[in-house]
Amino acid sequence: MRWQLIMEPARVCKKKRLLRGRKARICRKEPKVVREIARGVDLGIRECQNQFRFHRWNCSTLRSSMKKVLMKDTREAAFVDAIVAAGVVYALTEACAQGRLLDCQCRRRHNAVNHLQGRTGCDHFVDFGYHKSRDFMNRKRVGDLRATILSHNYEAGRQAVRLHLERVCRCHGMSGTCSLKTCWRKLPTFSKVGLRLKQRFQGAVRVTAGNSGKGFVPETVRPPGREDIVFSEESPDYCEADRRTGSLGTRGRLCKLGSQGPDDCRTLCCGRKVRSRQTVVSVACNCTFQYCCNVTCQTCLETLHETTCL
Repeated sequence: MRWQLIMEPARVCKKKRLLRGRKARICRKEPKVVREIARGVDLGIRECQNQFRFHRWNCSTLRSSMKKVLMKDTREAAFVDAIVAAGVVYALTEACAQGRLLDCQCRRRHNAVNHLQGRTGCDHFVDFGYHKSRDFMNRKRVGDLRATILSHNYEAGRQAVRLHLERVCRCHGMSGTCSLKTCWRKLPTFSKVGLRLKQRFQGAVRVTAGNSGKGFVPETVRPPGREDIVFSEESPDYCEADRRTGSLGTRGRLCKLGSQGPDDCRTLCCGRKVRSRQTVVSVACNCTFQYCCNVTCQTCLETLHETTCL
């Protein structure tokens, strides 16, 4: 279910006879919600790829890779779970605010303000997204360590949206005075949600199973909060391709010489040699607008420098 939700979200409801509880009801009776959930999963995966595009592990959606990654409780798997849950909340909230889902509307007086401002300003929208995401994604019973970690990271992703709406105000009054002010809360851009979870990824807390066999305990002094990402297994270094772990390796990846980030050639290429090459390409340049209505450009030659890992 975990990997299928991420790799094939539209197919989760195909096996309705195997589903139980609220998830089964959503699949049977709320097809529009299911479509938005699938959109949210896609949103989360694309943001995962955006946040890790310069890292050794770049959140590849190759089936053979992602499925193996999700079979372990590493930091990377934890981030995928969190960002996907965040994407589902975000997509459902956005769909409510834009009127694509009709059973989550706010009270009439809030709707009037939102309509005038063109904003997604009702907390009820995000509450709807939060609860629908939880109903669809969470297991009814949380038992072993893996299930507990999964549930925790889903919640961390949901909270990254729910607790961090942005407050926006608009002034009303004669000549621009602010004698009356209307304020509302709206969704941040999803890239901000992704960045927030990326920071949680970097400070993720390693946990082990509790003595009772239920829940988990941190390996550090600081217990994880509900917004923290948790994991229980060390990650591979992702330097070399390994079918067992889902690592695709970094051979052939573009890197930057002297970069201070994760795309530095020494870091990304894991100390291996690199190949540098120059490519001359034709580009449009010195463009001018001619009335009416043409744009004319010259053709210039530009040299591109590329460095790849060997």
